[in-house]
Amino acid sequence: MIENIVKKRATSDEKHNNALQYMLDQSNRTQKIIKFIVEWLAKAREEVRATAVKHAPNPSAPLRFQLDDVPLEAWEAEFPVVNLCMKDSIRLNLLSTALQKNINCRPLPTDNGMEVILPDAVVTYATANVHQDPSIYPNLLVWDPARYLTDREEDKNGHSACKPKDPPYLRVRVREK
Repeated sequence: MIENIVKKRATSDEKHNNALQYMLDQSNRTQKIIKFIVEWLAKAREEVRATAVKHAPNPSAPLRFQLDDVPLEAWEAEFPVVNLCMKDSIRLNLLSTALQKNINCRPLPTDNGMEVILPDAVVTYATANVHQDPSIYPNLLVWDPARYLTDREEDKNGHSACKPKDPPYLRVRVREK
C-alpha cells in the first residue's frame, strides 16, 4: 500500500510540502522511504501496546479500552517515542501565531534583557520563525523524530529552547472521560 503511494507521488507532477516529497526530491528509493516510516510506526505502536497492557486490568481487552486505564502519569512519562513523533509532526504542521498574555502583576524581562512584557500585555510570535529555521533544524522539511534524541537535540539550537510543562502529545491525545 505504501509503495503504491510512493510510486504515484514520484510519477506525479504535483509537488507537496511534506517529508515524503522531500525524500523523493533527494532521490531516496521507495524501499528507504518505506523503511523510515514503518520503523517509527512500529516503534510507536509497540510503545503504546506495552504501556496499555502494563496498566490494563484486562490485558486481553481491545487496545482502545486498555488505553482508557492508562493513568495521566503514564501518559506523561511512558511514551517517549510517541512524544518524539508528535514533536516533529507539530513542528512541521503547526505554523501559526502563538499568543501569550502576561498575567503577572509585574513586567517580565525578555531573554535579551533589553525589553520587558508589561502586565496584561499580549505577545505574539510566528512559530515558523523557529519551526522553519534551517539553522535550528537541518533538513527542516523532513519529518525526523530522531532530531530530538539526546545525541542530536536540534530543538535546543535556538536562542531560547522551549521547555513545555506537558509533552506535546499529552495536549493532543488525552481526552476527558
